[in-house]
Amino acid sequence: MTALRIFACFDSGHDADLHALFAKHCVAPGSTLSVEDWSREEVPHSGWEDKLRGRMSGVDAVVVICGEHTVAASNVNREFSIVQEQGKPYVLLWGRRSASCTKPVAAKANDHFYAWSWDVITSQIDTAVRMRSGTEIEANEPRGLGRR
Repeated sequence: MTALRIFACFDSGHDADLHALFAKHCVAPGSTLSVEDWSREEVPHSGWEDKLRGRMSGVDAVVVICGEHTVAASNVNREFSIVQEQGKPYVLLWGRRSASCTKPVAAKANDHFYAWSWDVITSQIDTAVRMRSGTEIEANEPRGLGRR
């Protein structure tokens, strides 16, 4: 099976450790995910948004790794707006077990957090990608596991 290409969106000022952990999981044997690109702390400049759109167009899905400051992270909010604009499937991941994690500003009211469990993450990303592509999903497949 070909690995799904993932853009890891995270608050680069506070949650770089979570990105590193997620990337480590993705290179583990048997992983069906590959982090192809990720958030960068950049000051918007001429052509910045076009470059970001181009980087995101090369991925299958986006994982938004949410921490305590995600709602205020300007890079996450800019990236997430482009994710929605491009119609990319995405999953909001509750990054810190013992913290009050926040969603990006543009998150929809019905966007759920998912627990940091590798089975849940891969299942939700796979489901989101298949739903977006119109691929049929079996009725007995797990959906919504680990919702917060």
